[in-house]
Amino acid sequence: MSYGEGSIREKTRPDGKSYNPKRWQICVSYTVEVVQEDGTTTTERKRIQKTVRGTKTHAKEVLEQIKAEHDDQGREIDEFQQAINATEVAKPKATTLTDMIETWNTARKTAGKASERTIREDRKRLERIEAYLGDKPIGSITAQMVEQTYAAIRKKHGLSGTTMNHLHTLLKNVFQKAVDYDLIPKNPCHFVTAPKREERGHARDRNALRGIHRVSNIIAVRIGLATGMRRGEVIGLVWKNVDLTRGTIRVCQAATIAGKIKTPKTQAGIRTLAIDTVTAQHLSYWKARQAAELAKIGIVANGETPVCSSDVGTMIRVDNFEHWWAEWRKEHDFVGLKYHELRHTQATMLLSNGVDIKTVQTRLGHSNPTITLSWYAHAIPENDHDAAQMLGNILNQGNATATLPEDPKSSKKSSGKSSTSKPEADDFSMSSKCLPNASSRPK
Repeated sequence: MSYGEGSIREKTRPDGKSYNPKRWQICVSYTVEVVQEDGTTTTERKRIQKTVRGTKTHAKEVLEQIKAEHDDQGREIDEFQQAINATEVAKPKATTLTDMIETWNTARKTAGKASERTIREDRKRLERIEAYLGDKPIGSITAQMVEQTYAAIRKKHGLSGTTMNHLHTLLKNVFQKAVDYDLIPKNPCHFVTAPKREERGHARDRNALRGIHRVSNIIAVRIGLATGMRRGEVIGLVWKNVDLTRGTIRVCQAATIAGKIKTPKTQAGIRTLAIDTVTAQHLSYWKARQAAELAKIGIVANGETPVCSSDVGTMIRVDNFEHWWAEWRKEHDFVGLKYHELRHTQATMLLSNGVDIKTVQTRLGHSNPTITLSWYAHAIPENDHDAAQMLGNILNQGNATATLPEDPKSSKKSSGKSSTSKPEADDFSMSSKCLPNASSRPK
């Protein structure tokens, strides 16, 4: 953008006389470069006109001000155009599918439409498609190529229709972002028949045939019942803290609703719990099966792998687990049952079966027995009744034929007057008979 010197001309009345105060017409000419549709550049001449009142000196000041303002604006336009040229997106043939996936994830993160965890999990899923189409320019990928890729992935990994449908949705969103950026004219996924989702009932039948131990959410339920661990402690449990040889679980961390890991609030929360043989067998089977499933998608399970993991080996989200739990309890007629009540169930069962309060306190991770008693004192009266019955059985050993002494007031002397004398010692023989035999007394 370039400017001329500009001009100042006095404006007069129709009769040729000057206005009072005088009027001055200012004119500034400049040229700009215009890019045509065919890519060529042409130069156009433009003009700025303005009328001011006052002296000619004032008119000159206004002229210089106009030139300065438009010169700054011209520089801003030039700088903006240079920035656009510097960040110009590559042509479709130079942008591969892998590049576009990264661009899509960056856009989602910048716009705050997806968390880092969601982006990371989606990235893992899309790696299956990248293995076939990742290095191909997005402009060269057709609907037929996408369908062939789906077929190859399903054959190799044995993925369900629901999982394939999710992959299709992710890929369609990636291509749609390329359309939004004018990198490709149309989205090839719009011309692909989306893989059909499986009915929930069919999925349940399939899982039932394979065994509930394959489902990590079911494993979470088993652990909750067997140990009394909190929901966050179960979700945050990793394999390095499970000793299947000794049959113990080390509780030292918990998952939060935000998906982060935290340590227990008190030292008592860090504890080692024994598990029963059947639970240990379930965990052993699940550990091997989980490792095999993750290996199919190139993930190597290790000590940091969550025991209850997602299908890509990451920690499951608390809200997703709660959604599954709501459906599961409804299906099994446990409407309203909260996961935390598994913890209450375990504590109540232990106390009602005679386990001492200190052991229950340690397993639950309470800082002192008072907390345990305040929550589960209702289970102890049952033990108290059992204890009373046990003592009664001891006291009544061999005394089934004992009879009550005769009421001394009912006996009368031969004179017919009521006797007020004290009962003889033999009348209270029942008291001595109620005591345990000498041989059965503790020494």
